[in-house]
Amino acid sequence: MEARCTARTLQVLDTEYSADAVEWCPIDKWHNVLTCGTYQLKNPEEQGSGNLEMNEPQIRQGRLYLYSFQNKQLYSPLTEIQRIEMPAILDLKCGPVKITSSDSKGCLSLVSVDGSRPALDVISQWKAHDFEAWIAAFNYWNTDVVYSGGDDSKLKGWDMRMGIDRPIFINTRHSMGVCSIQSNPHKQYILATGSYDEHILIWDSRQMKQPLADTHVQGGVWRVKWHPSQNLLLTACMHNGFHILDCEGVFAAGQERCPILYSYILHNSLAYGADWSRLSIDVQPTTVLRPAPSSLTETLKEKEWQRGTKEAEVKFQHLKIQYESPTGLFDMVVENEGDDSGSEFSGSLQATGTSQSLNVDSAMQKQPKFMAGGNWTKTKGDLLATCSFYDHILHIWRWERNNTASST
Repeated sequence: MEARCTARTLQVLDTEYSADAVEWCPIDKWHNVLTCGTYQLKNPEEQGSGNLEMNEPQIRQGRLYLYSFQNKQLYSPLTEIQRIEMPAILDLKCGPVKITSSDSKGCLSLVSVDGSRPALDVISQWKAHDFEAWIAAFNYWNTDVVYSGGDDSKLKGWDMRMGIDRPIFINTRHSMGVCSIQSNPHKQYILATGSYDEHILIWDSRQMKQPLADTHVQGGVWRVKWHPSQNLLLTACMHNGFHILDCEGVFAAGQERCPILYSYILHNSLAYGADWSRLSIDVQPTTVLRPAPSSLTETLKEKEWQRGTKEAEVKFQHLKIQYESPTGLFDMVVENEGDDSGSEFSGSLQATGTSQSLNVDSAMQKQPKFMAGGNWTKTKGDLLATCSFYDHILHIWRWERNNTASST
């Protein structure tokens, strides 16, 4: 048995402003709710202001979107519920009461929310990094502990019970700015960090001198997100798209790197925002269908078809899909057939696309007789959201991992 990973793009939306943050709601009964944050630099004249001064600073403008996902809606499952104009949004998180934030002056803030009034109370604020503080994150298992990363290439830990005068550790393993951190919600003491140096490090927070694993993803790591129930890591790698890493072997077998299970490369700009939904989607595995052979001649053609498909897979290995209408309806499938070689970007890519008005699955159901290329087991698919910056595009896609026997 070998694993095959399949992704299907469900919907593409234009966010108008540059998109850099997405987050699915983690609260029960609201898992279908998605937020998207944007960050747009605008010149003063775009705001319609008069009597402009020379060198007047640009305005950082943002918009917060709220969406609802409905799986039963075949063509446009994501519906916009609300949009709010506000200052530029660099990142966003859904969470309880306490909030931690970082800013461009290298400071961290710890803030509490009072549900009885629309106000935030600053509990603590301190200088944490020499340059921009790109990220701040709680330890999920102990919210008195906060981690931070900055453009000074330092990863730091802070324990609020011990005060803010000095960190509990300073780590300089990353060679460039640390811009993503997330505590593992399934395993205590496990931490994932990412950096402009294109490396993802997995840590045991009890021993921060040496990481458990080091994976080079060939792109600056702007965001890392742990899967809601598995030790899979979703990464937004700026110039190199989005990747799903399998980290289970780090804990079970002591592997020193996390193999990349799948790479989603359909964005055409900086990969910034990414998140898993807690919704579980029942899906029939995506298979390659073609007419079943009815004679010896057809059988020979079938073998030729199989050989041609394998050759085509090699040609499509570095495929980059372009599309004209980001909001149009289309059906896109990308398959990644994994291997056991452990290579950094293993497998090959296949892609099939249709015009905006054609649905591949419904069209195939009308054909009289088809056969599949393997024996597939039905699985539950994962729902993901990813967004890219300069093209201001939000993708909603489904990813699934199946086990299949060799082709017949």
